[in-house]
Parts: sequence; C-alpha cells; structure tokens
Amino acid sequence: MNKKYYIRIDDLTPGMKKNILNNIVNFFSELEIKPLIAVIPFSEKEDKDFWDKIKELQEKWWIIWLHWYNHNLRQNPIWIKSIIPIQDYSEFVWLNYEEQKEKIKKWLNILNKYWIKTNIFVAPAHWLDKTTLKVLKEFNFKYVSDWFWLYPKKINWLKFLPQQLWQFRKIHLGYKTICLHLEDFETINNSILNKIKRNKKLFWNFNELLQIATENSYQKLINFLFEKVWFNLLKIKKW
Repeated sequence: MNKKYYIRIDDLTPGMKKNILNNIVNFFSELEIKPLIAVIPFSEKEDKDFWDKIKELQEKWWIIWLHWYNHNLRQNPIWIKSIIPIQDYSEFVWLNYEEQKEKIKKWLNILNKYWIKTNIFVAPAHWLDKTTLKVLKEFNFKYVSDWFWLYPKKINWLKFLPQQLWQFRKIHLGYKTICLHLEDFETINNSILNKIKRNKKLFWNFNELLQIATENSYQKLINFLFEKVWFNLLKIKKW
C-alpha cells in the first residue's frame, strides 16, 4: 500500500487577491508541505510583488509549473479531440503548431524576466493534443501534471504525474495529487483544507513525485483499470 498524497494549486496569477496568496503560503508553511503551484503568467498590469513571492517560493523548493498563457477558455468544436477527454472547452487544443508555440514562448519570456525556471506543464481543463506535446518537446519540458492514473507514466519523452482528486479521499494505492483552486483559500477554515490538516502526515513535498519511477508491469495494469473506473466516476460526480 502507498498512502502518499501531494498538492497542486491551480490558477495563481498576477493581480490575484493578496490575501489568498498569503493564505496559501501560510497554510502550507505551517504544515511543512511544499506543493506544486501552477501559474498563469499573463496580466494586464505589472505585479512585481507577485513575481518576487513566486521566486521566493521556488527558492524554498515549492515547484512552479506552466499553466498556459492567459487561461481564456473557449468551447471546442465537436470534432476536436484531447488526449484527456474530460472537458468540452480549452484554451489551445485546436490551435496549430506555431500558435501554440507562440503562447508558450510568451509565457517563458515572462518567467525569464523574473528569473523563474520550469520544465513542467499543467494543461487548462486537462486539454492537450499531439501538437501540444511537440511544442513542449521543443521547449525541453519534461513533466506533465495530469491524467487519472495512480503511478507516473512515460509517454514518449514526457513523464505524466497523476492528478486524480479535488479533495482528500482515502485511496490506499499509488500516488495521489489533489488539485486545489483559489476559491479553496478564500478562507483557510473549510472542509477541504481541514481534511488536509487532519491528515498532514500523509502529505509529501511535490518535488519528491518528480523522482518516482514510471510504472512497472503490475502498475501498468493498475493504471489501466483505475483510469476506466475513474472516468466513469467523474461522469457521475467530480472527485
């Protein structure tokens, strides 16, 4: 059995409410848990304080990920298919190679300006296609946080790190990542965060997940079965 859990926080962006960013930092610092934080870089206004805080967190071994450019999601045409078909909207899946490449290039330019580095990608609404993977390769990305498995899996050169949950649930196999959003931190006294606090001994720093070996034969079977079951559960209720 493996009871290890990890935290991913989506949608941090310049201009976000400062009290929410402070709540995030204070909550996980108190628990001594270092999560993944997925950043949307585009903002209408310069916010050096935000980027200084992100750089400080990276220096403390919080993991910074690319969460695309501006998160402007649009309805997908019915003929468009994602590698992970869970939503019917996306920021970029139907864009061609040059358009997707330009978005990532702009994003990385913003990070480079503030001396922040990453080789990890988080797709808005879980949507990415084969073109996205080609663009990620060109920019030397190595990891993707996504897919409803229990063990990391290699697809071509990319290592997919499983993300299955949006709140704490007991699963006694594999490596579980809980994806949280900014609304979960409007107050740090809510059911989701209280469950994490009560079970803090099960949570590990996210940088450890980067080092976990990809699936063996037994884990490959577990991944296959879990994915089938989880997709059906997601149709019934958001887990």
